[in-house]
Amino acid sequence: STLRRRNGMMTRPCPISRCQESIPTFLVLCRDHWRRVSPRAQRRVYAAWKALSRQATLEAIREHRDAKEAAVREVEQRLAPIIDRHRSGPEDPGWAFAR
Repeated sequence: STLRRRNGMMTRPCPISRCQESIPTFLVLCRDHWRRVSPRAQRRVYAAWKALSRQATLEAIREHRDAKEAAVREVEQRLAPIIDRHRSGPEDPGWAFAR
């Protein structure tokens, strides 16, 4: 399993490819990657989370999941050109900037 306990909190890896950050399970992305999500997509995630916390209907669960997945896809798409330029991996000095 990718879930781990850190400081009494369950964590998991950030879902963005090659990201090494460990994040609390209640977060969508690590801080660096969340900052790359558009304000519109962030608002969608927050609105879906609020709706889900009010009433956990199947529709609310699906919207929350879809909003989170869309945010992850958005960041992956934004990073794709950067990552493609640095395919060689962490030994490449420019690779760190792909994060």
